[in-house]
Amino acid sequence: MGDSHSGMDDELIPAFRSSDLLPSMLMYFHQRVGEVIMWKEWVPETTGEYIGAIVAIVMFGVASVALRTLKSIRSIVWRKELQISPHHHATAPQTWGGLSLTLDYFNMLVAMTFNIGLFCAVVAGYIIGVALMSHLPENYAAMVKQRQKASEASAAPK
Repeated sequence: MGDSHSGMDDELIPAFRSSDLLPSMLMYFHQRVGEVIMWKEWVPETTGEYIGAIVAIVMFGVASVALRTLKSIRSIVWRKELQISPHHHATAPQTWGGLSLTLDYFNMLVAMTFNIGLFCAVVAGYIIGVALMSHLPENYAAMVKQRQKASEASAAPK
């Protein structure tokens, strides 16, 4: 009637096939295509799917850097708006910061798979994002300062 080892009825024990099982999580750097990435449904089974996952993970890193860059650029504008109207409240910095942090944690979890290709994709995403966008806040601040000086010069009595 029941399972003599566990005392449970046979009907309560789910029948698993080896194909139903998720790949084990290896706690050392390794290389394999069939890796669980964040969700049990995201397991690349072919090399093409694995490459697609790598591209998606690189984009997570680029998007995270882009959100932080956008937040930095917008903070220059918000500081100026606060000088004009001190009662101005901006919730977008918290939203963009939260989205960036979420992507950072996603990337941390991907890196913790110890899959060499996925780990390199995380690092590459941040490198590409920083290479493309790290100069933008500084350039924008310089442009705003230059416009402000030009505006003050044109408004000054001659």
